[in-house]
Amino acid sequence: MNKLFFIIFFIPLFVNSQNENGVHFIRKITNWSDIVIQAKKENKYIFVDCYTTWCGPCKYVANEVFPKKNVGEFYNNNFICLSLQMDETAKDNEDIVESRTVASSLNELYPIEAYPTFLIFNQNGLLVHKFIGAGNDSMMIAKAKSALNENNQYYTLLDKYKNGDLDSAILKNLVITSVEVGVNPDLFLNLYFQSIKDLYNTVNGNLLLNLAWNTKSLAFENLFAHKEDWKKVIDKNELQSLFVRLIFSEIASNNYFFWKQHKIENDE
Repeated sequence: MNKLFFIIFFIPLFVNSQNENGVHFIRKITNWSDIVIQAKKENKYIFVDCYTTWCGPCKYVANEVFPKKNVGEFYNNNFICLSLQMDETAKDNEDIVESRTVASSLNELYPIEAYPTFLIFNQNGLLVHKFIGAGNDSMMIAKAKSALNENNQYYTLLDKYKNGDLDSAILKNLVITSVEVGVNPDLFLNLYFQSIKDLYNTVNGNLLLNLAWNTKSLAFENLFAHKEDWKKVIDKNELQSLFVRLIFSEIASNNYFFWKQHKIENDE
């Protein structure tokens, strides 16, 4: 009897110890104000993991990344960490059910269109940044670390822009951070072009190379229209390779949709 009690008593302690080194999430959130009070008291940002039960990348981050010691050390030292399930299932436990009001409110204020989405709030409970998609431990640390810097916070920069600050450094950072939050960067990229005198340099060239996702993007249009100028500051072979890849991708895509439409019409 004593041996049985010993085993039962220590199993929960052993299981809990497996998570001690990882990110410490608050999973039952009934009052957002309490979270903000805690963030102010501890002088930490608020990190919110927004996930769904059907999301594979969400499960990867939860099971393979957040439990790691290096990830836990960084996040626990810098954030009050919350985990919110954004969908509803019949198997939801009490903590998830009681957190639904906060989850629904956040989703209403800041509509989430992809999972996982990670929201980052300052000590006053104001949204300053977000990033989308799963990553390994080094990537998740790097993204969260970057978000602690006001110069890398999309919503902080956006407020400055809305208040009339069109400084080229702010516009450039808006271009970069808008990609991370899932916003088309072309508006800010166009304004950035207008705010600088020396467009044709290596830094700007590499920026455009990273933003030229398809032939409709402003980055591609600028690189293609001014390719002779860009060849003077960036690798012409890399530029040519980009043009070939994106143009052929466009042709292949158009041919596919033409074939699909034609096939459907024939079937009818």
